[in-house]
Amino acid sequence: MGHLASTAQRIIERLDAIFHEEGFTDEKTGQYFTYNKVGGCLITGNEDGAHSCAAQLLWSMQELGFTIPPNVNAYWVGLAGGDKNYAEAGGERYFYTNSTLRYMIGNLTFFAKLLKANPIDTNLKELEEIAKEESDPE
Repeated sequence: MGHLASTAQRIIERLDAIFHEEGFTDEKTGQYFTYNKVGGCLITGNEDGAHSCAAQLLWSMQELGFTIPPNVNAYWVGLAGGDKNYAEAGGERYFYTNSTLRYMIGNLTFFAKLLKANPIDTNLKELEEIAKEESDPE
């Protein structure tokens, strides 16, 4: 139906704690523990809505500090109105899902290696102080 599963929504809501609770950020830079980590999503279902779910998940992950490379979502929704699940319907033989999954794996792997060799060194605490100086008092 184009909505995230409740389990996916709960994970996003729990990860939101990185903005509010101590211990989830680097003391020196203010970076969240999700920095220098990549994210993507694989979606399954019975109807349309995979694009909407991918958009919600990928936006949430980047907001939380994950790096989101290109083409890092894949999905299998089966035939519209179908009553068979991925295994029953032979989903593992579905070209579109297999190709987008391969793109996702390749790009996630590439960016994970890239970030490991070249971590993001942005100091969020310093940037926040600069933003305070150039902003009107609240």
